[in-house]
Amino acid sequence: MDVVRETKTPQSVRTLPVSPDGAEILRETMAYHDYDILFCDYGGGLLKTSVVDSLLANVSKKCGIKVYALLLRKSFSADLYANGVNPAVTKKLMGHKSEEMSLNAYASASDKDVFDVMMNRKYKE
Repeated sequence: MDVVRETKTPQSVRTLPVSPDGAEILRETMAYHDYDILFCDYGGGLLKTSVVDSLLANVSKKCGIKVYALLLRKSFSADLYANGVNPAVTKKLMGHKSEEMSLNAYASASDKDVFDVMMNRKYKE
């Protein structure tokens, strides 16, 4: 594994599995690059986080959809939570120090989740 730059915490260094479909999308995307870094500048240098955020903001504005890096992380974590993924796995995938961070700061209950719970509640007789 190549380390491109220092991370904020040791937990941030991680290997993430990619599905075969995801791997194919990455291969196709990387075919347009002269370098082995997905988010790189024209000289092959790693893009700063602020640049990626600006690019996402531009796409968001042009497409009329709300998208930014933190929203992508929150959506990923919430999706894992909604699908019953073990909090320890979510912690590892997100690079958090604790499971509480993954659950308290990122996971959220959708209105549909709340509605489903209320409609399927089992009452004591």
